[in-house]
Amino acid sequence: MSDERYAPLPGGLLLDLQELRMETMRAGGPGGQHQNTADTAVALTLAVAQCRSLNDEAKSTIFRRLASRLTKDGELRVVSRTSRSQKANRDIAQNRLLELLRSALTEQKQRRPTRISRAAKRRRVESKRRHGDKKAQRAKPDISE
Repeated sequence: MSDERYAPLPGGLLLDLQELRMETMRAGGPGGQHQNTADTAVALTLAVAQCRSLNDEAKSTIFRRLASRLTKDGELRVVSRTSRSQKANRDIAQNRLLELLRSALTEQKQRRPTRISRAAKRRRVESKRRHGDKKAQRAKPDISE
């Protein structure tokens, strides 16, 4: 984790990075004997319901938008094992977790439904008709006539 204690989130929120729980473990992949002895993989966990940095509205938004990413206990967990360095994996995991929170808390634009124009419908039907004609040209001639 970086030197700063707080990370900015949308809506003027500041996440206290000390609320993140870090767990280290052995990572697979290249590294030879070093990988068998060093805990370089990092898992960061944020207990969303107990987080004092988030207001109730932000918590409910996170529970709704990140429901598939949360554990049964309502924790958001991010694991990084891409680097051979524990510090690099910690930074990667922290950035990933913050990006998840930022994307969940960013207000999404309301989609305005649009209509397909009459000309676009005509072009589509004409294209389909030409394609059908092209395929009909490939058919074997009818010899019964």
